[in-house]
Amino acid sequence: MIKFFRRIRQQLISENRISKYLLYALGEIILVVIGILIALQINNWNELSKQNETGIEYLKRIHSDLEKDITYLNNKELSAKEIQFSFEMYIKNIYKQQLNTEDFKKLTGSVFWEAENLILEDRTYNEITNSGKFSYIKNAALRDKIMDYYLRYNAIDEHISEMNQTGINMFQDSYKKFIKFYPILESLFDTEAMKKNTHWKFINDPDSQEFRDLESAAVFYYYKHSVFEKYFLELKFKGGELIELIENEISNGNKSSYIQ
Repeated sequence: MIKFFRRIRQQLISENRISKYLLYALGEIILVVIGILIALQINNWNELSKQNETGIEYLKRIHSDLEKDITYLNNKELSAKEIQFSFEMYIKNIYKQQLNTEDFKKLTGSVFWEAENLILEDRTYNEITNSGKFSYIKNAALRDKIMDYYLRYNAIDEHISEMNQTGINMFQDSYKKFIKFYPILESLFDTEAMKKNTHWKFINDPDSQEFRDLESAAVFYYYKHSVFEKYFLELKFKGGELIELIENEISNGNKSSYIQ
């Protein structure tokens, strides 16, 4: 093909047909430009195709993360309900007379002063936002939904951390008074010496500062877990919605590689 065009150029020059040669040269330039544009377009299509495939893979990974979140949040919701119930009973039982050390130990072991933060699967989201590839997910509305979910998670996690710290601060003085009465720590202390110990007897005096501090801490723990339960439900609902949207996007955008 190149030899063919060279032959035409040489013929036009030898015949001194300058005007036709210029037209030919212009046409050749136009053909070259068109070829370059076609090559660029093909390259753009290939790049967009790769980006779309990468976006679909990110959506699959986020889908998997969300499924793990739902399972985790279900467990956290059940735990929050159980802890609320245990503190509700605890607040009632501290007003009952504790006759001996064994009664107090049983009361002490009836609740768990839990302070666990929220831990969701956000590695994929962090990866795509830090790498600048969030735009590979082509559906802008879906991107907004994904961002909203993880921003809300971060806000909730921060508030949970703050409430946990508040609870720890409220409970720490009471904790110092009866840490050795926890049944699980009984083997670390001399049983007879514990039975002679009277540090627990504040529990029978509702007017004492120690009792009021313990009651306030218990009420706060009941309250914080009721707040946590609502947060878990909210995130579970948002996560479930997002799973459906992602499944629809993958199905519509890449039917041949649906979530396995």
